Amino acid sequence: MKTITYDNISESGFAAVRTRTTEVLASGWSAFTARTSASLLRLQTSRMISALQGMSNEQLDLIGIKRADIPAYAHKLVVEEN
Repeated sequence: MKTITYDNISESGFAAVRTRTTEVLASGWSAFTARTSASLLRLQTSRMISALQGMSNEQLDLIGIKRADIPAYAHKLVVEEN
């Protein structure tokens, strides 16, 4: 493996290394934020489901949903909020 130093690389080569490094870091950051966003969405949906499941059937009737529809309704609420 060759060690790259500023002394043995041309100015244009250095710019290419810097550009590639920036691209790699940006793509890694994008993947990280996508995973974090997906995790946060799952957490919020799970908490919403828990809150809705804690309601009585009468309360669910008042907001117009059936107990079987709770997961889909919770997902809809969380996605529209974000």
